[in-house]
Amino acid sequence: MRTVPGGLLTLLNSGPAEMLIADLFTFTLVSGTVLRYTNYDTDLVIGGNTYQNPPPIIERSQVKWSKGVEVDTLDLQISDDGSSLVGQTPILQAFVQRLFDGATIELDRVFASPAAIPSWQGPMVLFTGRVADISSLGRSTMKLTVKSQLELLNLQLPRNLVQPACRWTLFDAGCTLNRATFAVSGAVAAGSNKNVLQTNLTQAGPATPPATAASLTHTTGHFIPAQTYYVVWTIINALGETSFSPESKVTLTINQRLVITSPSNPGGGALGWNAYVGLAPNNEMLQNATPIAFGTNYTAPDYQAGPTEGVAPPTVNQTGYFDLGYIVFTSGPNNGVTRAVDTYLAGGVVTLRVGLPNAPTNGDTFTIYPGCNKSIVTCDKKFSNKANFGGFSFVPSPETAI
Repeated sequence: MRTVPGGLLTLLNSGPAEMLIADLFTFTLVSGTVLRYTNYDTDLVIGGNTYQNPPPIIERSQVKWSKGVEVDTLDLQISDDGSSLVGQTPILQAFVQRLFDGATIELDRVFASPAAIPSWQGPMVLFTGRVADISSLGRSTMKLTVKSQLELLNLQLPRNLVQPACRWTLFDAGCTLNRATFAVSGAVAAGSNKNVLQTNLTQAGPATPPATAASLTHTTGHFIPAQTYYVVWTIINALGETSFSPESKVTLTINQRLVITSPSNPGGGALGWNAYVGLAPNNEMLQNATPIAFGTNYTAPDYQAGPTEGVAPPTVNQTGYFDLGYIVFTSGPNNGVTRAVDTYLAGGVVTLRVGLPNAPTNGDTFTIYPGCNKSIVTCDKKFSNKANFGGFSFVPSPETAI
């Protein structure tokens, strides 16, 4: 059912001999940017919002209204001479850069009597949908299809599949992590190009990986057999866990209980430390369920021969920390451009999945976010978010028949 605004209904009932009609197009990008255009001869101010007259020139197909549940479509042809910008990017180029992926487009119509300009009546909503497909794209013209919001009902059920990988997207409501907490600011350095960025990033988080081995002591008067222990430790901060410290080793005699002396708080946002103990070199396993506070020693259990068993996770070190993440430029010729991060190497080398539209310049600033491969190890050790893991790690792999 379409609602006709009261002022428009009054205008229609007055039966003017001539009537002016204008289409209003509102593009709402996923980033929150709102673009407003009209096919009228001049800019229009409707409801406090300014709708820009051409360029770009927007032509549309007819709107079909039907009874029942049906995914309606609207075909648009957009022509532009390069003067219409999204941020600093021409609008057709912005479509190529996928800035309009998932964007919502609303088509409204306003009416006026020539004798009452600029008293426009409306707007009346004719169509609302999402960008679905780009059928053709040239130097100055493109065609795209917009599908109504009913398309969102085309979901496969059950919605949540039982699978090993996490079903959540990093930083969404199911993941629960706060995106801003993991944001890291940086700047482009000399030697960068559209695909590979040299940056001033030197580490994944504010805490530097431990440079010294753990200090080991023991207590006596227990019921523990003689054993040799290997120990490493890490620092926990808001961005995850650092790489391992150098390995330390101690051989204890019968009834001696291992104690790891707490390291000093290095500052820089460190929240605590983790203790890893093993019975063989490079085979240490995490001993504590939550980070240990600085100033608190770790003391091994009194009743067992070896350390707590668990899965030894891969180190979350500098290299690879931002893999599968994304970068958003905040200044320079690429201001506002977002790109997926393909790989990240310690020392600040960022390789992009898709090249930038413009060559970056030395000093361009950006914000970069880490990525997630949706495994439980990454969820636990990189993000300390195991309680909200959305996968089923122990689902057996499907059998393959030849």
